[in-house]
Amino acid sequence: DTLLLKVKMSEIDTDFNLNEPLLEHGIIWLTEELTMGSATAALKRLQLLESRYRQHKDSSELACALLYITSTGGDRIAAIALIDVIRALSIPVIGIGLGCVCSSAVYVLASCDKRLAYENTRFLLHHGQAEIPTGSNEELRAHVDEDECVNKILLNLLVQFTKQPPERLTTLLERETYLGAKEAKELGIIDSIIGEENI
Repeated sequence: DTLLLKVKMSEIDTDFNLNEPLLEHGIIWLTEELTMGSATAALKRLQLLESRYRQHKDSSELACALLYITSTGGDRIAAIALIDVIRALSIPVIGIGLGCVCSSAVYVLASCDKRLAYENTRFLLHHGQAEIPTGSNEELRAHVDEDECVNKILLNLLVQFTKQPPERLTTLLERETYLGAKEAKELGIIDSIIGEENI
């Protein structure tokens, strides 16, 4: 068991209703810019669903978590935190893209166990860039190095999720590439388009 599951549900600092109707059915919405705050809210819900899933694994009470994503992207570290937890969960996470799935939100959707999108969903692939701080040359160099490290982590994750060559993905990320659902499916970001085939 992971450390997360050893925490009693009553001890989890929640800022939402445990009985909210969508969560009761395993549904989570990620509809804001990705920040540590919005990522933490999604992570809390995923942890609760994971706990329910483990408690009732032999019943059909909760078969999966449905993570609906429509986001312009945001904090890359928040995305990495979400991705790491999604990949470590026992409960299957089905990611569903709608509206726009941009920047760091693309990586989160691509990390899910099954990835779907509605037919008119728009995707944006690009290298994120952190704000350049002021400081000494050494501080600026350290910041640039860390920025490159984060982009490399995300590229390696996208290679794993899409099975595409890193060279191809690097080209798409560097030139800021917009995609429709069909193109995202061809690239391996999603598995299926809702309405095109049965889920």
